[in-house]
Amino acid sequence: MQLLSFSTGDFAERDRAEAARAAYAGFASIGIEPRGEEPFRSHMTALPLPGLGIGRIVNSACAVTRTAAHIAGGNDDLVLFIVTEGRVKASLKGREDAVYAAGEAYLAPNDLPGDFLLDSIGHIQIAVPRALIERRIAKPDRIVGRRLRLDASPELAFLAEYARLAMATHETWTPALAGLAASHAQDLVALMLGARRDDAEVARLGGLRAARLRAVLAEIETHFAEPGFTARAVGARLRLAERTVQDLLHETGVSFSERALELRLQKALAMLSSSDEPHQVSQIAYACGFNSVAYFNRCFRRRFGETPTQARPAGH
Repeated sequence: MQLLSFSTGDFAERDRAEAARAAYAGFASIGIEPRGEEPFRSHMTALPLPGLGIGRIVNSACAVTRTAAHIAGGNDDLVLFIVTEGRVKASLKGREDAVYAAGEAYLAPNDLPGDFLLDSIGHIQIAVPRALIERRIAKPDRIVGRRLRLDASPELAFLAEYARLAMATHETWTPALAGLAASHAQDLVALMLGARRDDAEVARLGGLRAARLRAVLAEIETHFAEPGFTARAVGARLRLAERTVQDLLHETGVSFSERALELRLQKALAMLSSSDEPHQVSQIAYACGFNSVAYFNRCFRRRFGETPTQARPAGH
């Protein structure tokens, strides 16, 4: 899997809009015209997967058009636009104009003409084959332009996180893992849009469960050193029951307490080994989330076979 990238910073200012049109033509033919006095800028990273396209785009203010000529001979992928900063006014043929702000998302097929007025904006794009999604959802005629919110749709929030994770870790993926990730993302899209009854159950067991587990693991990796960090706190952040968090982790073979303890001990070992700014053992214990220095010492010795003091490099 190769991450594709484009930046107008590589071009003279007068050539930037044309360069952007050419770069994006591989995904969808569009017209782009800068708006306002700010020099036009556009930065894109994209990851093509089997049956799925993921992109992250940041633009300055501009007007984007998609005419009948633009869409002739192109693909009919459904594209989910997740606005992460700024806002966009979308005018899709046959739909009422709508403004979408940060934290909101909407769908626009590549084969539907439209005009888009973008303020300085960042967004995540997820493209899936239209036929693949429409046969899995109950009311496909109602999805185009529909307003979705990150704070109201767990599936959308998990999908956004899944996209970020894919672009960050794709270099370690095998083709089989890439196919599985694409399938999970398709499950999330179907659930988000109202999957048919039978398909919804399959999707929940596939993409939604996988995305929830990834989100739980990310929360633990981010917050493990906070005092009083618990599985209940993870569940509260992700709007999941504590039992669901524990069940998801049980499937990995490593419990919440075991995973958090290992991360704390590894951070402590790194701090003890650092020569930049030596810390007292008690400072390290509290910085890594331990509430007791004695408990930290016991856990450290049991894990590494020596005390924290013994683990320090000579001269520290």
